[in-house]
Amino acid sequence: GPAAALQKEFDELQEHIKQSKHELLLSLADFENHKKRFVKEREDRRRSAMAHFTTKMIQVYGKFDSFAAEKHDKGTAEALHQGVALTRDLYKASFERFGVQPIKVEIGDPFVAARHIKAGTVERADLPTNSVAEVLQPGWILDPDSPKPVVLQKTEVRVAEHGPPAP
Repeated sequence: GPAAALQKEFDELQEHIKQSKHELLLSLADFENHKKRFVKEREDRRRSAMAHFTTKMIQVYGKFDSFAAEKHDKGTAEALHQGVALTRDLYKASFERFGVQPIKVEIGDPFVAARHIKAGTVERADLPTNSVAEVLQPGWILDPDSPKPVVLQKTEVRVAEHGPPAP
């Protein structure tokens, strides 16, 4: 009778709703996965562009830094020297705002190839062999506290080695 026909139509509609809901959930999951991948790819591109740009800026900073470290005569050269030192300091402050920091290295730290460049050795009996004995040029790192920090420039170091045993 009509009740059976209505029940059949009702059951079909419920099945249709269940199927539509399932499809919607699949579409939402798919959308979320695409969104996550897009955000990750965008972040990777941003980090890559930032690393490229800051690597260039670090080279400029290095020139300012070596000029600022030189001794200069009084007068005009001294004023220029102060201007360059000020510019260098502004650069460094900008780096820090963008998550670029000098790599922290202490004398006696173990040599780490991923962060250090070995520029020779120094005889030091007071330090462990293959530890940092001298820092020649600072290294720089992007987002040091993130899960994927980027070494922009390795720290140039001399490492300790123990001399030959005394006769």
